Amino acid sequence: MFQRNPARPNPIPEHGKGVLDRNDIVVDKRVVLAYRVITESDIPDRLLLLAHRARKGPQGGESLLDFSATLIIFLILAIEGSPLTFRAAAAMLHHRLSDESRSLIHLPAQRSEQAWYSLIHKSFTRLVAIQDPKPGPLNKKMLMEDRAANEAGRDPEVCEEAMTNLDWLANELLFVTAASSPEVFDGWEGNVTIDATAFAVYSKRGQSVNGLFASIEHDAGWYRRDSKHREPSDPKNARIAKWAYELHLVAPTINTKESHDQAFCKPVIGISQCKPSFDPAGNGLKALTQAMDRFGRYMKDGLVVADRGYFATSKPEDLAGPVRSLGMGIVTDYQDAQLGLQSQHEGAIQVDGSWYCPAMPEDVITASSDFRGKKRTIDAATFAARVNSRAPYQLLRKAKPNEHGETRYSCPAVGTRATVKCPLKARDAEQNRDRILMRIVPTNIPQFPDRICKQQTVQFPKTAGLKLGQDIYWGSKIWLRLYPIARNYIESVNAYIKDERHHALDTPGRRRARGFSKQYLLATLIICAANLNRVDQFIHREGQPAKHPTDRRRETTNAYRYDPATGRGKKPTGVYDGYETNEEFITELNDLSD
Repeated sequence: MFQRNPARPNPIPEHGKGVLDRNDIVVDKRVVLAYRVITESDIPDRLLLLAHRARKGPQGGESLLDFSATLIIFLILAIEGSPLTFRAAAAMLHHRLSDESRSLIHLPAQRSEQAWYSLIHKSFTRLVAIQDPKPGPLNKKMLMEDRAANEAGRDPEVCEEAMTNLDWLANELLFVTAASSPEVFDGWEGNVTIDATAFAVYSKRGQSVNGLFASIEHDAGWYRRDSKHREPSDPKNARIAKWAYELHLVAPTINTKESHDQAFCKPVIGISQCKPSFDPAGNGLKALTQAMDRFGRYMKDGLVVADRGYFATSKPEDLAGPVRSLGMGIVTDYQDAQLGLQSQHEGAIQVDGSWYCPAMPEDVITASSDFRGKKRTIDAATFAARVNSRAPYQLLRKAKPNEHGETRYSCPAVGTRATVKCPLKARDAEQNRDRILMRIVPTNIPQFPDRICKQQTVQFPKTAGLKLGQDIYWGSKIWLRLYPIARNYIESVNAYIKDERHHALDTPGRRRARGFSKQYLLATLIICAANLNRVDQFIHREGQPAKHPTDRRRETTNAYRYDPATGRGKKPTGVYDGYETNEEFITELNDLSD
C-alpha cells in the first residue's frame, strides 16, 4: 500500500492552470488570419440583419461577445486542431490571447474562465437560434411521441427560410476560406466532384424503432453500411453503424483534357447537411447550387462527377435536369441493371449515356452488361475493344443546347464529318468515297427507319435520355481517367477531414454541442480549417519539384495481406466513405490500358 513519506518532496510541486492543461498563447498572425476571414466578408452584416429580424421585443443592451468574435474563436480552435468545445473556447478567451489579439477582435474586459464559458455559450446559441431550421429541446431526451409532436409543430415556411440562411452561412464560410487566395484556382476549368460523408454525433447511443425515448440528438439518423458499403436491408448485417448526420461536399477536380494545366488547388467549395441517405439528389443539388453561386465563373460549362448514389438513383427532374440548367455536364457511373441500351428517340439509341446510330452491332451495344452483369460473358480485353468500337456510331452534335435545352444531332453518316458509310445515305457515302470509313452492315439497319435515318439532323429535347445521359461516353479512356481520379480525390477529402491526426471530424467528443444547426456549423468550421491548410500548402509547394514518395517497403510475410496476383490473403471490401463504387472494374480496365 502506498504510504506518504514526509521526508520526500512533492513530485508535482505546482498545481493549477497552465501546468496540466493548454496554456500557450495563440500566435497573433493566426488571430489576424481568422479575423480577416470572418470580418472581410458579408457574414457579420448578414448575421446582424438576421438577429434584428428575429428580435421579438425591444432591443436590449449590446452583447459583450458578438457573433464575429464567436466565429473567430471557433475557427482558431479548428485551425490549431483543438476540440471545438465551449470549454476550449472559454480557455482561449481567458488566457490564450495576447493583448493585441484581444483588442483586434474587440473582447470585453478580462473576467473569470467560467464567465467566459457563459458568454461564449450564450453567443453561439444566439448565433444558431436566429437561423435554426430544426428547433427543439436539446438538453434532455424526449419521449418518442414528444419528438413527433415537436417535429409536427415546426412551421414549414419558417424552417425553410432558416435552412436557407444556415446553408448560406455555411457556404459563405467555405467561400471566404477557399477563396482566401483566388490565384490558387488559376487553370481550373470548372469540373467538380460531389460526394456524401457521414459524421457521428456526441450521443451515447442512437434510438431504436420501438424505444420509449428519442435520442438527445433527435434530428440525426442511423448511418449503416455492410461489407460492400451498401445500406443493408437488415440492420444486423451492418458492418458500420453510427448515429450521425451526413454532409454533401463539392470540390474541384481535374480538367478533362490531360494536356491542360492540372496545377490548381482543390478545396471544398460547397456543402449541405441532412440525415444519412436522406434525399441525396436534393441535398447534393443544394451544395452544387451554393458552389455555383460563388464560383460560377469557373464552373460554367464544367462537368459534375458523381457516383451511383446521385444521378443513377434519382429522378431526372430532381438532379440531372437542374444540373443541365446550371450549364454543367454530367459524368457518372451506372447500376448493373442500367448498363447497355437505356433509351430511344427518333430512331437513335442511348447506350451507356450516349446517343448512337441504331445500326450499331448488338454485341457492341451489350458490351457493358456482358462484362459487368451478374454473369460475365466477356473478358476485359474484349469489353475494351467493343466499347472503343462504338465511337464511329456516335451521333454528331451540331451545336450546344439552345435556351430551351434542345440539342441538334446528325446521323454519323451525314456530311464531311461522317464517321460511317450507310446505304440509307448514298449521297453522303459518294461524297466521302475517298475516305476510309466503317460501313454499316445492311442487316443491322432497322426495318422501319425513323427520323434519325431519314433526315440530315434531328432536334432532341432536353428530356430525351435525361436521367442516364452523360457528356463523356462511358468506359472510354477519358472516362476511365476522369471518373476514378475525381472519385478518389473526394474520398481523400473525406478521409483527411476525418483523420484524427488532422481535423477529426468523425470524433464526436470533439464536437459536444447539441442540435442539427450547431453540428452543421462546427463541421463547416472544421472543413474551413482544412481549406486554409490546403490553400497554404498549395501556395508554399507551388513551383517546387515533386518528390518521389518514400513509401514503406511492402510487407510480404504477412499471410493475411491480400495479394492480387496470387489471390492469397483476405481481400479488402468497401471503401472509406461514400455510396457505392466499382474500383475493381475500373482497376482492371486501367491495368489493361497500361
